[in-house]
Amino acid sequence: MLENEILNTEIRKIFEEHKSRYESIRISKTLEQRDITANPKRVAKLMRNMTLILKVTRYKRYNQESSSAERTNLLKQSFQTDGKTRFRWRHYICTYKEGLIVHTNQGS
Repeated sequence: MLENEILNTEIRKIFEEHKSRYESIRISKTLEQRDITANPKRVAKLMRNMTLILKVTRYKRYNQESSSAERTNLLKQSFQTDGKTRFRWRHYICTYKEGLIVHTNQGS
């Protein structure tokens, strides 16, 4: 498989060029820029066969401090109830008639 050997040398060259930080998708895009077409799955398989392992994985860490912080009330809405107020849900059916959207009340 002469084609795989050529791909292997190009993949290894790109991988080492970018300090072992490029995964198969980025390597296949770099190969396309060099006018070599290769499916990312094929590149991943060849990388596994050559035991090319990434230094880092790409993921976003979840920052717990920002999610637990209280948000500002930009719309100045009141979120407290007096305990006596009951909410009544209204159901609307949207229909499209003669270029208009008509809302009809289907609840009490």
